[in-house]
Amino acid sequence: MDSLPLYRQETIFKRLSVDLSRATLSNWVLKSAELLQPFYDRLHALLILQKILQADETTLNVIRDGRETKSKSYMWLYQSGGHESEHPIVLYDYQSTRAGAHAETRCSSFQL
Repeated sequence: MDSLPLYRQETIFKRLSVDLSRATLSNWVLKSAELLQPFYDRLHALLILQKILQADETTLNVIRDGRETKSKSYMWLYQSGGHESEHPIVLYDYQSTRAGAHAETRCSSFQL
């Protein structure tokens, strides 16, 4: 939400006299994502049961992904639509391309 990449967080922690390397922060993010995968999968299962589903993508630069820094990557967003949902669902899905196949795969179980 605050657009704080890890290199900025590392600097903030240093100002607070807390020595946290970018590698440590990165490992925490990766481990957290791994532990939260079952929760993400459950939210996805609930998302595709909604009456309305919205999908969109936005570009971003990834500093290290085996690709040039200037190459575009994409963050796909999937969201329950309409106002009937008491608990709206928003899921993010990183992809290295904008190919529509990503959305087709993620939404393949969605019933119109």
